[in-house]
Amino acid sequence: MKKRIAIAIWVLTFLYASLAGAQTAAPHPNLETADWSTKQARSLNAEPKKAVWELIDNLLGVDLGKLCSFQFTDLRHSEVLSLAVTYDAGGNADCIDFDVIDKTPAGIEDFDFFAGGEPFFEGIKDINGDGRREVIVGRSFASIGRDHCTAIWPVIYAWDGSGYADVSGQFKGFYRQRLQELTRRLAPSPTPTPVSERVQTFESQPLGGSGPQVRLRMILPQASPTSESESSEETANTGDTDCLKAEAAKIERFLGISSDAGMLDAIKWKNSNNPDDREFAAWVLADTGTAEAIGDLRTLSKDPDPDVAATAQAAMKGALNPTVFPTIQGELLTKDTSAPSAK
Repeated sequence: MKKRIAIAIWVLTFLYASLAGAQTAAPHPNLETADWSTKQARSLNAEPKKAVWELIDNLLGVDLGKLCSFQFTDLRHSEVLSLAVTYDAGGNADCIDFDVIDKTPAGIEDFDFFAGGEPFFEGIKDINGDGRREVIVGRSFASIGRDHCTAIWPVIYAWDGSGYADVSGQFKGFYRQRLQELTRRLAPSPTPTPVSERVQTFESQPLGGSGPQVRLRMILPQASPTSESESSEETANTGDTDCLKAEAAKIERFLGISSDAGMLDAIKWKNSNNPDDREFAAWVLADTGTAEAIGDLRTLSKDPDPDVAATAQAAMKGALNPTVFPTIQGELLTKDTSAPSAK
């Protein structure tokens, strides 16, 4: 009997100790002072979203809505990880805003990719297979009116020693492959061709930066191929097709295939009775930038529809004073990073 009682007491003691241990489990490390070296990649990427969001909230001190995804990865090729985060900014656009947080000897730096215009984060990829990872961020360059799409230009960024610079010109193969995909999707088909891209709809200011918010529809590449068993959206309206055509033509111009690629479509949109088409034409013509395109853009700047004329005038200012996507410079956040690592 005494032996049974002793065993029972031992079991109860063990269970109580286990329960107490679970209740007092070690807290997650302070990510601000933790070791961000590449050897810690697995453990850092296993952190809960809550811990990462607390870090971002503490560093930036503003309401950024919700954290959608995060990844610790070596973007600087320095054996120190960068933290890439996507979030919704508390607005109507779901999970397209993108920042990179870097830990440096001087402190924490925040690289806000909104600097080059509203970003649509596509992903982080070792494009050339050389062990160096690049950031791909979509930028809108043309849109059609309400309930239509936004044409996206994928910009490739890489660390250049002082910031994340636009290095798209170094990756022509990436754009050739993208052009092949777009060409295949635009090819005539006896049956509707599924569009294996992510389609997001959100509220945004017009590209000119003024006027009421409009509802835009953007098409982004799917992270992985859509299987035949999965349901997928079809290119159900002309707007989507027009955006794909504009994207394909911009790549052709970028690759030097044709300096006036897309002009036939742009002229068709310019002469359309639909004011949305004419506004879309204005942005495409501005992006094309040839003498013929600027001439057509001047015509649209005098369009009888005041919204079309205003859009064309704004687009013409951009065409005559072109700006290249800048190197994304970081903001140094004065946080103490000298404390011993919590790892």
